[in-house]
Amino acid sequence: VTRPQEMLLVVEVFDKDAVGKDDLIGFTVVDLGLLPKGVEVVTTENLSWVPHGSITLGLTATNFGLEGVTPDYAPRYIGWKNSLPSVSKKGFDKAKDSGKKKDKHGKAGKAPAATKPAGPFANKIPPHGYSIMNGHVKRNKSEAEKAMHAAGKAAK
Repeated sequence: VTRPQEMLLVVEVFDKDAVGKDDLIGFTVVDLGLLPKGVEVVTTENLSWVPHGSITLGLTATNFGLEGVTPDYAPRYIGWKNSLPSVSKKGFDKAKDSGKKKDKHGKAGKAPAATKPAGPFANKIPPHGYSIMNGHVKRNKSEAEKAMHAAGKAAK
């Protein structure tokens, strides 16, 4: 890890297909700059990209991380991490109240941009294949996905 204070770790979860290519089910993001040095943090992370799902991770920063943290740091970190919304395939958080306002007919509309705070990863560096949108990590489409999308539009 070259710049842990700025970098993010993305853990991808795939299915296992007997025939064909394994499919990405979802992913979760770890801010390496927030891990304590030499202390294992065991956390259950919500997966982004899926309606529901989680993965339990045990992480220990051995040659980087925060030093001199108090004994209650790991539980506070886990609580903070679990409070973050996961992200849908379109890059929006999946929180039950995602900031959308309803009009007089009960239809959801977009919330004013000024009312929605940036997510926790606004100033971080995502790994290849990912980008930051509104402070949240978003998976970029692969070239194959872009081609399939373009083909679908052309067929309409």
